[in-house]
Amino acid sequence: TKSARDYSSTSNSTTRDLLEGGSIYYIHLGYYKNESTDTNQDQIVINSVKVYEQEITKNTYNFIDNNGKYESPAGMPLDKNASSYIPIDLTGLMGKYNVIVNAQISSASNDRGVLGLTQNTDRLASYSSGFKYISGNVNATDYSKEVDGGQVYYLHLGYYKSSSASSGEDKFTINSVRVELSNSDFYNTELTTDSNGQAKGQLNFGRYKVTEITAPEGYILNEEPTTIDFFENGEHEFTFQNTAKAGIKVNHYLWTVSDGITTTKVAESKEYIGEAGQDYTTFPRIDIEYEIITNRDYYGAKTESEILEIYGKSSIEELGYSSLEEFYTDYYIPPNATGKFTDTNQVINYYYKEKTYTLTVKHLLEGTEENVPSKTGGIVEDEVTESIQLNTPYNTNVSENVDYNIYEVVSVSKTDANAEENEETHQITGEILEDTEIKYYYRVRNSAEVIVHHYIVGTTESVPSNDGKQV
Repeated sequence: TKSARDYSSTSNSTTRDLLEGGSIYYIHLGYYKNESTDTNQDQIVINSVKVYEQEITKNTYNFIDNNGKYESPAGMPLDKNASSYIPIDLTGLMGKYNVIVNAQISSASNDRGVLGLTQNTDRLASYSSGFKYISGNVNATDYSKEVDGGQVYYLHLGYYKSSSASSGEDKFTINSVRVELSNSDFYNTELTTDSNGQAKGQLNFGRYKVTEITAPEGYILNEEPTTIDFFENGEHEFTFQNTAKAGIKVNHYLWTVSDGITTTKVAESKEYIGEAGQDYTTFPRIDIEYEIITNRDYYGAKTESEILEIYGKSSIEELGYSSLEEFYTDYYIPPNATGKFTDTNQVINYYYKEKTYTLTVKHLLEGTEENVPSKTGGIVEDEVTESIQLNTPYNTNVSENVDYNIYEVVSVSKTDANAEENEETHQITGEILEDTEIKYYYRVRNSAEVIVHHYIVGTTESVPSNDGKQV
C-alpha cells in the first residue's frame, strides 16, 4: 500500500525526456495483477493529471556587445562556459599580420578568460586550447598572435567558470581587437651614402619603407619615411631632401669691473638647431650665483644715437624706455636674444657679474619707524652700504650722533639670523649672505637729570620763598 504522491516525467523514477509543445501526447494507465492472492483494495487510483512549464537549465552562454566591448554575461552559474567568435578576413592580403586583442579580467583565481585563433568556428576544446588565457584580476593588456595573410581566421572568446565560488566582478572583457602588419619577415638593411651623397643596394621585388637615420653633416635629419614600390627589373632612384642646419649658441660669461666682458663661463653654453626662418627666443640664467649686468655696465657712456644705431631703432621709446638713463639702469639683454634662425650659425652672449648685496643700518625711536633725533639737530640718517660681495664680513654699531645723556639703546633687530650682538656695546658682527638690515631702537632715559630754576625776571637771582629763604 502506498499513499498518494506525484510522479513526473523528469523525476528520478523515470528516464523520460521533457515534453515539447506543439504535439499531442498520451498518458497510458495500466494495472497488472500477478498470480498471488489479492490483498488490500486491489486497485490503482489516478487522482489527477497536471501539466507544468519546465524551467530549463541553460548550458550555453555567449559574449555580449556592451558599447563596442565584448563581455562575458553577468551572473553565469558555476561550472559553466561562455564562448563567441569574431571572423577576421585576411584573404587577398600578403605577408604576416599581428592580431592584437586588448583584454582584462576580474574573476576568481580558478576562472579563465581565453583567447584562441583558429581557421574554423568550432569551440575551443578547453581553456588551454587558445593562444592565451588569464585569470584572477588582470588590468587591460594587449595580447598578440601572428598569422599569415590570405586566409580567414576566427578569434574565439571564452570564459570558463570553475565549480568554486565567484569573486571580483566575475567578468572577462575584450576592449578592442586590431590587426596590424607584422615586421617579423620584413627585409631590413642599412645603406650609407658616398661622398657624392649616393647609396646603391639590391632588393627583391616588393614595397619598401626607407627612413633616413643619419643626416649629412650640417643638415637636419629628414624623419619622414619614403615608401617605394619595386616590382620590375632595372634601377629605381629616389631622393631624400634635407634642410641645412641653422644653429645658435648661447654663452653665459663673467663681467668684472676691472676687465669688463670676459670669456670666463659662469654656466654651460647651449646650442640649439632650427630651420632657417624659424623664430627663436633665448633667456638669461637666473638660477646661478651671479646677476645680469646692466646696460651701463656693458655700454659704458655711449650716446643715445650710438645705442639706437646698435639696436637699429630711431628713438629710445622704440626700445621701450622713456629716457637714456632708464635704459642704462635696466639689465643688458643682447640685441640678438630673440630672432630667426639663419643659414649661418649665430652666437648670443649673456654677461653676468658677481651678486652684490646691501647693508642698511637704521636708528629708530622705540616702537616706531621714526629716526632718532641727532644731537646736532635733525635726525640720525640711515646708513646704507651697497655693492657688498657675498661672504664679506661686516660690523655695525650704535650711532655717534645720538645724545646718550638723553637717549639709550633698548633693543636691536636684525634680518641676519647668524649675526652676533655684543650685549654691552650692541655691536653687531656677521657675514653678508643676502641684503641685510640692522635696526637700533632708542628711548628717552628714565634717569635723565632735569634742573628747574625760579629766577626774578631779568636776573639770575632766585625768587624768595614764603619762609624767607630762596626757592
